[in-house]
Order: sequence, then structure tokens, then C-alpha cells
Amino acid sequence: MSSFRGEHYNHIYLPVRVNNSESLRFLLDTGAGVPFALIDKGRAQVLNLEFQEKRQVGATGGSTALWHIKGAAFSLPGLEFYSQTLGAIDIAPQSVYEGRVVDGILGYDFIRRFVVEIDYAARTLSLYDPVDYKYSGRGEMIPIKLEGKTPQVHARITQFNDIPIETDLAIDTGRDDALVLNNPFVETYHLLQPQRKMLLEPAEESLGGTVRNRISRLKRLQLGRFALRNLTTVFSQDTEGPMSSKNIGGFIGSEILRRFKITFDYSRQRMTLEPNAYFGQPFEYDMTGIRLIAEGPDFRSFKVHRIIAASPAFKAGLQEGDLIVAINDQPTAKLTLEEVQQMFRLDGRSYRLSIKRGNKVFQTKIKLMRLI
Repeated sequence: MSSFRGEHYNHIYLPVRVNNSESLRFLLDTGAGVPFALIDKGRAQVLNLEFQEKRQVGATGGSTALWHIKGAAFSLPGLEFYSQTLGAIDIAPQSVYEGRVVDGILGYDFIRRFVVEIDYAARTLSLYDPVDYKYSGRGEMIPIKLEGKTPQVHARITQFNDIPIETDLAIDTGRDDALVLNNPFVETYHLLQPQRKMLLEPAEESLGGTVRNRISRLKRLQLGRFALRNLTTVFSQDTEGPMSSKNIGGFIGSEILRRFKITFDYSRQRMTLEPNAYFGQPFEYDMTGIRLIAEGPDFRSFKVHRIIAASPAFKAGLQEGDLIVAINDQPTAKLTLEEVQQMFRLDGRSYRLSIKRGNKVFQTKIKLMRLI
């Protein structure tokens, strides 16, 4: 068994060395259904890795270039892999949304080799040999399918009309959201009702294109014996990319997964869920109307990247491009992006923000409220 300590409350990063490099930070992502690990293209160039064949991989609204790197070695403490093919892709721009450097991604090809246990409450990840592994906990074993090298689980969704809908959902540990419902699924079951409270997010750029989201709530999601209620949910309007697929209903993200100790056993095509201390927490969405990104060498400079009209942030006079330099007189340089995001999910809380706009610094007060 190998165990690793996490550094983020809902994402798992592993310390990886490529060709005896310094320790790099790789995201464990069940949604990365490619047959090799991915490394940031810029990081690969710094390591003098040899780029070979190039191809385009599809993404929302377009495609992204990917290079093959053959014959590489990578290692984790206690684990070594030789003569590996890596994929080089432009990952670094996503670091601003994570609030830390992301050097690479470990997906299907890594996960399939082990039984992977993620304990979100303890922020630990453990890897076991599938041959010798025997589960001994009290969780529920749930069958999964590995379609396109991505795990899928059968689930039941209930909207506020109380009519249950059966569907398959992909499990994506690299996704922040609780639940994303694909556009064809949303349209087939008429889930966008005009009388429901719904938030239209500004268009957002992602790997390969533009993401368009509507955010609302879902009454219930049933996974095995576990019922999750009043979930914040993305209702996709995408007509291209993974969220336009008709093959599945959508994606389960880490805002749901972090409420369990979850074990993936690809060799037996099952996952095991054990609820943890987070299970009963309400699902919340940002209550400022801000999409923050983290900049600077240590990712401790927080910029207003997107802002929702008529939101608390909009009413407080914030604009895209503003820097939040202090919250209640505490310099944000002492906070992580994750900590700020959690502060901004507390209904009714008021904060005094110090804002830098160009060469000017001023203060404004913001009172948080639920937007959905």
C-alpha cells in the first residue's frame, strides 16, 4: 500500500517526478479517460522532454493540441513507472482556477493499476494492489462501467415535480461542481422550467473552448442507498464537447464526492461509498457573484475574473479586473483561493473588502446572499 497526504479539500494532488525531476503536482482525475498521464506542455519543455507525434483532441467548442512523449519515466514515493508514454497539453492556464500550480494529470491509465481509496475528510489517498485487496468497511459497493475509460454509475434523479429519472452519470474527481447535467438530457426531460430560480453564469473559457452554464438546484440524487438533496446543479446548454453527449446524463463532481470516503476498483468495476462528516452539509454556491482567479508566483493575488449582474458583488461596485487585497483588514496574501471561496459561501455574512483598481485602493462592503 502507498498513501499520500492531500492539500485541497476536494481535489487530490500527487507528488510526481518525471525523469528524476523535482517533485511536481499532478491532479488525480477520473474524468481524464486518456491512455496515458498528461503533463503540462511548458513543464515538459523545461524538462527537455522530446515531443513526437501531435494530434488534436476534442473539447468544448473546439480542440486542443496534444503531443506524445514516449519512453519517459515517472515516479511517486514508493512507485516507479518506466518506458511510459505521456501526453503533453497546455494545462498551466487552469492553475489560476485551482490556486496552485498544476503540472500534470493522472487519469485512467494510472488509476486502473490500483484500488484507489480517497478519504476526503482526512485528505488522504491510498493505493492498493488489486490482486490482494479485500474491502472490509461498512460502505456500499456500487457497480461502475468504464465507458471511454471513464467510470460511470447508474443513478436516479428527481426534480421538483417528483418524477424520478434513471440515467448513467460519469464520475469526475477533477470537476469542482456537485452535478452537471448534459444539454440533451436537460432538453429531453424539460428540466429548465421558467418559473424556477436559475442563475445564468457569464461565458467561461476552458480547455478548448467556451463553457455556457445555467445553475439551479435539483431536488434529489440517489446513488445506491445514499440520497443527496437540494443539490446545486449545472444545467448545460453546450451543443459541442462532453456536456453535449447523449450517451450519459451528466457528471458527478467533487462537491458530491468529498462527502464520502470513496474507493475505485476498476479491476472489479465497482466503487465503494462511505459517508463522512461532510455528508449532511448543505450544498452551497458562491454568494458574491464573483468568479475569482489566483495570480502571482504564489497564487495569493485574487482577481475578479467574472461577475454576475445584480449580484452582491455587482451592487458593491466591483468590476472585472479588480484585485481583492484584504478581507476585513486581513491581507489576502495570507489566504489561499480555497479559503476565500469558502468564506464567500456563508449566507448573510458581511465583509469589508479592500479593492485595488489600477493604482487606486478603496474599500467597499459586501453582504452575501444565496443566488440560487
